[in-house]
Amino acid sequence: MQRHMSLRILNGIQQVDDYFTQHVDATRLPRLGPLQKICVVVCIQAYGLPSDVVDDYIIIGESTARGCVIRFYRAVISAFSAWYIRTLLSVSYVC
Repeated sequence: MQRHMSLRILNGIQQVDDYFTQHVDATRLPRLGPLQKICVVVCIQAYGLPSDVVDDYIIIGESTARGCVIRFYRAVISAFSAWYIRTLLSVSYVC
């Protein structure tokens, strides 16, 4: 996926879900970054990997990976459904 497309998706879902923004924990260390979370979703979806295999590639827990996938799908639907999903036409076209 091209960089500008990835960043457009990231910006869109960050406006909908705060989970995909960079946070710091109690020790003032950064948590998982938003690009890490999106990369996990892309790896799982594109390659059909189970969520426990992604742990070897990107250091992220299995339950966190599953949570990223679910929250990503919900955020994408919320952010982009008004633009990309439209109602069907009442006229049926014959080919």
